[in-house]
Amino acid sequence: MVFAAALKKVLEAIDLPENATKLAEAKQTAGNDMVKCMQFVFPIVVLIQMDVIKDFGFKDGRNGEILMFSHTNIWSAYELSKIYLYVYLL
Repeated sequence: MVFAAALKKVLEAIDLPENATKLAEAKQTAGNDMVKCMQFVFPIVVLIQMDVIKDFGFKDGRNGEILMFSHTNIWSAYELSKIYLYVYLL
């Protein structure tokens, strides 16, 4: 399944040292403030996803491909939550 492979690659990309460092800094900046989390953490996760999904046939760019990827019916809420929970539990 393409989406399962993409999810696995996104999680692997989050673990890369340069991405993990950026996320740790963003999470520290955001603290427990959800607005700051959306301002600092979420954009980094989206950029990581965008970088990964282009290898799975999505266009390289910011023209809604990440939304198409994230909101495809094949993705369950559980699968999407894996990415975000994974980020917060690092």
